[in-house]
Parts: sequence; structure tokens; C-alpha cells
Amino acid sequence: MIGLLLFFSRGTAVSIAQSPQDDDGKAILDVFAAQRIPQPMLGWVLPNGELVTEVVSSEVTVFAEGIAPKVAPQIGVIPIKSVLAYVKKNEADCDQLNEDKPVPLYRYDAKMPKSKVVSQVFVSGGRLGLALNAGFVEFKATEPVLEPVWREMRSKPGQRRLARSVGRSEGTYFYTIAATFMQDGRLLRKGLFLQDRSGKIVGKKIENVNGEEECDGCAVLKYRDGLKYIYPVLNLITLPGLPYPVLMEDSSGVEGRAIDLFTFTSTGTASQYRIYEYMVTCIIGSDSSVTSPKSH
Repeated sequence: MIGLLLFFSRGTAVSIAQSPQDDDGKAILDVFAAQRIPQPMLGWVLPNGELVTEVVSSEVTVFAEGIAPKVAPQIGVIPIKSVLAYVKKNEADCDQLNEDKPVPLYRYDAKMPKSKVVSQVFVSGGRLGLALNAGFVEFKATEPVLEPVWREMRSKPGQRRLARSVGRSEGTYFYTIAATFMQDGRLLRKGLFLQDRSGKIVGKKIENVNGEEECDGCAVLKYRDGLKYIYPVLNLITLPGLPYPVLMEDSSGVEGRAIDLFTFTSTGTASQYRIYEYMVTCIIGSDSSVTSPKSH
């Protein structure tokens, strides 16, 4: 996938386990605060291409998969008395089913491509006064460029390993997603690296998996699964005020879906802003044990 939507709304950001070097999204949120822009919150694109969110504005700026940021005007509202039925029918804003008091949902003419499922997105109220670029290309980095990555991953000769790199064709920096595997094919270690064109690592995030489940009920990832579920990239955004491009990722888990913004600061500290939406109640009405290959 080559893009995604961004939205701002009332919800609260929920963080997954961070490394000690992660600032929990502060660097990203500071940019929005400096522009006097509400912090990113969730919105949803319906199968017909319409967008709904708790954000109330005459228009919103939308960051969508495969397209540049666009502005969508408001076209209507789902009143409080109809919200819960609407949420159940459309499986959008599912957390409202777990709240004491529902709030209205606002409709926007986003003119997104039709799809079979509801897409979770991020949003911003009004027109942003920022020059934003989005989109990325995927490429296979050369072995000399990947050599420092494998060194940081402590990869051994003959070990099974996978890597993919994403960036902007005109950009100086790109991200490399890397994974190493145990002899039986289970995921051993995964990493996300920010590199310049020479291969120098500017920032890194490495997680030891050791062949275990990454969340309760998650399937154990194996070599045959490839990199599909390891830091799934949705978009790459250039956000003025940050030194490096911002990744937009699908960080969904077994019981809910989530998206996040991820980048590194000028000192190499990771910054991740994530919002999670609990889906079980919305889909089946009660907790259920489900196995999914996606990591938490």
C-alpha cells in the first residue's frame, strides 16, 4: 500500500510498548502544537468513499492512501440519537459503544475510492498551513547499504533474513525494515532503520521477538510470512518542523485496529504517536479469542 488518511478527533492516543529511546510522540505533537493545529485523531472512510469523524469543522484536511493531502468539506452530521446504531452498522468509531455518552459524527465529502471495508484514518480540522508531501516508493537496497543494518541486527552468516526499504524518490533519507529468523523459521528480531543514501544509520528501533507471540492471541510470525506484518507502511509524509520523513503505519492488533505516525528526532530518538480502536464489541458484541498474524 502506498498511502493513507490522517484525521483529528476527540479520541485519546494509546501507546504500545515503547523502547527507552521513544518520546511517545512528543516530537510529532510539538509540530502540530506549534502550528496551532489540533493533535491527530481518528476518522473513518466508508466503503462509498465518504469520511466520518468526531472532528467538527467546516472542512478538514485529509491525508489518504495513495494521494496527496486533500481538503474535504462537511456535508452533514449523524446526531447523537442515531450514533450507536450507525456505529454498529458501519463498524466505524467502535469505541463509542464502550462510552457512557455518545457524541455526534460529522460527515465529509472526501471523494475517496470505493472499497469493501471501512478504513481507519487520521485527520486535521481546517486547512493546514503546511507544505505537506505524501507517498513513497519501495526499493531493494544494495548489500553495502544494508551491511550496517545487518550489523545492528546481529545477523549471523547464513541466517535467514529479509529487508525492504521505502522512501521518496527525491528524498535524502529512507527507512529500512529488517527481520532475522531462527533456524525453525520463527521471527527472531525485527528492526526499523532510518538511513541516508550512503547507508549511514541515522535512527534505529530494534525489537527482540525470540520466536514468541508479540501480543496475547497473536500468531507467531515466521519467515514464510515475509514482511507483510512487520511495521506495515501506509504512507510516508514530509512534515515541516521535523528533520526526517514521518512513517504512517498500520499497527493493528488482534482485538483492535490502530495507526501510528513514526519518525526520529535530530538526536536519533524515536517518536511514535499511536491511536488504538477496540473492535471486538463493534463486530461481535462481546470479547472473543481470535488469532491473527498481526502484531500488537
